[in-house]
Amino acid sequence: MSNMSRETIERTLKKLWWMSGRSLEDVTIDIIDRSGGQSNVNEVKLSRDTEILKDRIIIGERVIPHHRIVAIKYRGKVVWKRKGYA
Repeated sequence: MSNMSRETIERTLKKLWWMSGRSLEDVTIDIIDRSGGQSNVNEVKLSRDTEILKDRIIIGERVIPHHRIVAIKYRGKVVWKRKGYA
């Protein structure tokens, strides 16, 4: 597993994109969701049309900043995790 950095998130997702034949359909991310006044960690499934940018990812109309990502999973296995999260 890699240590936390925005560059590492971008690099990890792009590596998985290339490994998977330019698709992120086998990738999920755990994100901090602060909607409703509480902080929860939710799992989000990525898709073929996911855009990977330097500071955020875009899934359809949903924008997720890298600082909200706490884990990246490929086929259910954690491949990247933010330090300090279980």
